[in-house]
Amino acid sequence: GHALLFVASYCALQVGRNAFVVGVTPPGAFNRNFQQILAWSLLSVPLWIGGALADGDARWAWWLAALALDLAAPLVRFWLPRLGDTPMIEWDIDPGHFAERFQLLLIIVLGESIVLTGATATDAGLDASVVVALGFAFVSAVALWWLYFGQVATAAVRRVAAEAAPGKAGRDAYTYLHLPIVAGILLTAVADELVIAHPSDDLGTAGALVALGGPALYLLGVVAFGIRIGRHQPWTRLASAALLLAAVPLAAESTGLAVAGGAAALLALLVAGDLLGVGCPDDGP
Repeated sequence: GHALLFVASYCALQVGRNAFVVGVTPPGAFNRNFQQILAWSLLSVPLWIGGALADGDARWAWWLAALALDLAAPLVRFWLPRLGDTPMIEWDIDPGHFAERFQLLLIIVLGESIVLTGATATDAGLDASVVVALGFAFVSAVALWWLYFGQVATAAVRRVAAEAAPGKAGRDAYTYLHLPIVAGILLTAVADELVIAHPSDDLGTAGALVALGGPALYLLGVVAFGIRIGRHQPWTRLASAALLLAAVPLAAESTGLAVAGGAAALLALLVAGDLLGVGCPDDGP
């Protein structure tokens, strides 16, 4: 309903930030770097606006193309004809600050998921099944928080700082590999809302994919993130992701409350395994 407002805000932020840096920095390699970043941010603007003016499936086509263009830019290092790609040495980041920004993003997403489940529980009425479903959702949110912030988040700062090209490591580990992590949290929140609103109903295939696919996607994202920074994750996380995906057909014929309880229990077991060192590789701090 507010597609044009969303697009205008997003594009103004992207273009305005890069234009500001170009305007206030002296000529040189760093300035040219941001000139190329600015050019790529301008390239996707027509696609975002086209999607805002379209309806239905056409909007998704425009916006997916715009998103693909925005995500491709760092991958090709903002290559432009005649100018080539930007030198990686100019991707000078402060690993601590860079990591903190993404950690705050995850905190916001987790916080919004808790707000969403609370609001849904209030609308559904706080009978026993809803309260239990709300408890499962909270356990899952806390477990997701721990599985990222318990070890891997702090190790990431040290390891990105030690990289020969910290900007490249930051691009891979944060710009790209945090996408499945955030998407996993969002899908889990959608599943929690569904279960709290209808705890005794069967989930169906779509509901089961969201309820179990969300945590699985999150775990796969955390594992990939850990691998990229050289902090290999416990094998139990990959095994749990596989188990969650394998259980989708069974979950489709089960009640939402039962599936939410099983997912919350599995995530809680992973946290306990972290605390006990189960499956943890010995790859240093």
